[in-house]
Amino acid sequence: AVGTVTYNTFMKKYLMITSGVYGGNCGVFYSLSDDLINWSQARHIAGYNNPNQTNCVSGAPVIAYASYIDHDQLTDPTDPNFEKSDATGYMYFVQFNNGWGLDRDLVRRSITWAKT
Repeated sequence: AVGTVTYNTFMKKYLMITSGVYGGNCGVFYSLSDDLINWSQARHIAGYNNPNQTNCVSGAPVIAYASYIDHDQLTDPTDPNFEKSDATGYMYFVQFNNGWGLDRDLVRRSITWAKT
């Protein structure tokens, strides 16, 4: 499940943020692409539980719908849809406080990317 795709000017690649289960890990992941067709292997950003899995990360909250927005783009009139991002931004996701119940929070976490 794809949360968001932006062109990251810091990494000079397309950046995809998603939440789910990959390689036995639950949480939020990112992948990079030069062409929007071929993507790197998903890399783990943060561990959380997933509503479709049980006990992915002991004691971690259950989350879904991860996305990434770079608020710097608010001042860029050529990017009204947040299609670009850079070295800093925010990951948003829904945190379920009681399983699939209606007790939910929208959570924002800052992210600073580093080249490896």
